[in-house]
Amino acid sequence: AKDLPKTSALPKPPAYERSHLTLSDWLSVVRYHDDNQPIS
Repeated sequence: AKDLPKTSALPKPPAYERSHLTLSDWLSVVRYHDDNQPIS
């Protein structure tokens, strides 16, 4: 059981950073799209 969480903890930090970057990029895209042609 200790091995499972340990392995999950390693890929967790990098995954979080990648998710954050994607979120920031997505926000930028959404803002750009909304400014170009607000469909919603």
